[in-house]
Amino acid sequence: MKGRPFSGTMTPSTLISIYDAAFSKDHWRNALDMCARSMGANGAMLYEFSNLSQVNFALNETNSALHAAADILSEYNQLLADGRGSNYDQEGLGATHRADPFEVVLDTDIWQLDESYQARPEVQLGIRAGFLRRALVNLSDDPNTFRGAIFLYGRQCDAAVPQQAAEVVNQLGPHLSKAVELNRFTVELRRRYDAALAVLDKIDTGILILTEAGEIILKNSAASEVLAEGDGLSVGPDKVVSCFAAEAEAALKDAARCLAGTAVGENDEAGRIIQIARKSSKAALVAVVSPLRDAEMELERNLTGALVTLIDPQKPMKIKSDVVAGAYRLTVAEHRLVDFVLKGLTNKEIALELDVSPETIKSQMKSMFEKCGCRNRVSFVWRVFQFAPPIF
Repeated sequence: MKGRPFSGTMTPSTLISIYDAAFSKDHWRNALDMCARSMGANGAMLYEFSNLSQVNFALNETNSALHAAADILSEYNQLLADGRGSNYDQEGLGATHRADPFEVVLDTDIWQLDESYQARPEVQLGIRAGFLRRALVNLSDDPNTFRGAIFLYGRQCDAAVPQQAAEVVNQLGPHLSKAVELNRFTVELRRRYDAALAVLDKIDTGILILTEAGEIILKNSAASEVLAEGDGLSVGPDKVVSCFAAEAEAALKDAARCLAGTAVGENDEAGRIIQIARKSSKAALVAVVSPLRDAEMELERNLTGALVTLIDPQKPMKIKSDVVAGAYRLTVAEHRLVDFVLKGLTNKEIALELDVSPETIKSQMKSMFEKCGCRNRVSFVWRVFQFAPPIF
């Protein structure tokens, strides 16, 4: 099996297919077919594990070529479950997640593709399915999550193709990551309520859907409460979102325009995080803006726009901080900070609460952010939100 002709670019239709899959795993096959075509690959699959002892590849997160080899994929998973493998995936995925997010790791970066390599049981099964070469991509900046994509090539693949594919991954990677993140957010809704966006009122945090012009076309109860307060964020008679701070309003409207464009393949931005200052002295709202494409048409035919998640530090999320602390191996001192950060307290305010110096808090905060793979408070709040979506 030779590799497909290498397109070397991400087309608008590829981008649209990725965000179609964000709200339904039923669309991943088409999305991964498009990604594989862009990468010049034959096979493509996604994976996500909390640790490398639980490796098991899901058929509904593979492309058509791997669907056609479903029996071999099942045999592969059984090989791993029975402990008859050679730790091939532990080696490969471990190396991938030591790389930076969206960096391509080639098989030749990890192994020598000699006879002993081809004799490994996992590789033998791949060869039976028509695959030998592979390129792996880390899709997670979370140190406790092994999330990525694997692109598979035939035995006679041009050795230069995976190298050229690295350029495409720089474009594809952030969008694949965002789509998986959005799908993870809605999968619990789908499992519990057999719906995704139609049950937004089951989410105990503000959710808005905006058109590219910033018009609110859907909001849940939590978002309605935020808008009714008018403290930082409100809605005008034209249904267009408005912010107390002109700078924040311009940023939010620009994000809605750009991210709505991403959903229809007009640009390649994957998301933004915006802080919205308030009239009062309360901590700023955090708005996480993502592309929306309602591929399931549960709301309105061909609906596209921007999905805005509003996080209010004054209304802490109902999350057990000990679960977060355990997942990221936080120390007792770092664990104490989680709830304070979610409440929006400053370092100085936390120091007063705990009767320690602000420098101590600053040092502990830095360590906590590093363990969670976050750059700042805003990204930490979003990390916690992803870790445990506030669904009741």
